[in-house]
Amino acid sequence: MDELSKTMKAQYDIMVVRGSLEGCVAAVAKAREGKSVVLIEKHGSLGGMASNGLASWMEPYAAGGNTALMRTEILERLGCKDGAAGALYPDQRMKIVLGEMLKDAGVTSLNHVYLSRPVFSGESLQGFSANGKTGRIQINCARVIDASDTLETAGMLGLQQTAFSGSVSVSVKMNGLRDGAVKMVSEPSGGRIGSLHVPLQKYYYGLRFFCDELCVMLRDKTGEALVSGLRCVIPSFDPLSLSAAQAGLRRFAYDLRDHMRESVRNMESINIIHVAPQMNAYGIRQCENGYPNLTILNNGGNSYSNVRALENGCNC
Repeated sequence: MDELSKTMKAQYDIMVVRGSLEGCVAAVAKAREGKSVVLIEKHGSLGGMASNGLASWMEPYAAGGNTALMRTEILERLGCKDGAAGALYPDQRMKIVLGEMLKDAGVTSLNHVYLSRPVFSGESLQGFSANGKTGRIQINCARVIDASDTLETAGMLGLQQTAFSGSVSVSVKMNGLRDGAVKMVSEPSGGRIGSLHVPLQKYYYGLRFFCDELCVMLRDKTGEALVSGLRCVIPSFDPLSLSAAQAGLRRFAYDLRDHMRESVRNMESINIIHVAPQMNAYGIRQCENGYPNLTILNNGGNSYSNVRALENGCNC
């Protein structure tokens, strides 16, 4: 028996690639319309930047419509109080909430599953085959929604892509932040938010890593501080450069910790709890899409925000 004949086959109306916030929202929205939906995620948890990237601030949204309703539902499920400036939410709880929403909507959610190749019927895109820990599955569908940050399906389909110069970034979760270290404003969600000017620059792997103005979000209940604004300049957006950037940003996080311990008042006791596993690589690529049944949500070259992710998912 050859490998193709061993492949499990499944049929859905819609296949969503990646369980990012926008991917989960798109899957839930389409399932609530009565569509059969499968979502595949190559990592073990859901949320993308909204949970694994420690981007745990939900910005305010005044435009109404489905995006506002989805935002309200998610915050209510998270148990967060909303305010005029938005809400700080628990990033790890977001993973659970999104999983519950997918299940309640009847979405088939597959973790640790990687796309392997597109499937065609003549010249028409019919779906994708994917590999998981227990074997291969071919997913045939009427429509594919790519919710990845790096336009994952575009490379497999040979779509013409444009790379943008710029930087990628990562966030860090810390504790030991003493009162007075950062000037902060309290929020209704039970947290505080502020900024801290810490200029630092390092070079690793031939890449430049830097920070300047750091955003600091502090949860009063846990004492955990989310620090974002650690960046790496990317000269090209190939897999090797992105991998080096992610490894270097982890190293830079610890160098930043040591620098702040020595040079920033009331930072002598800070420690790193967690460096975000998800690097913010949004907006680094754009492609020309020649398939009418393929929707690429993050194809506008925009930087990441949680509200933009909700908009993309609701309006796909």
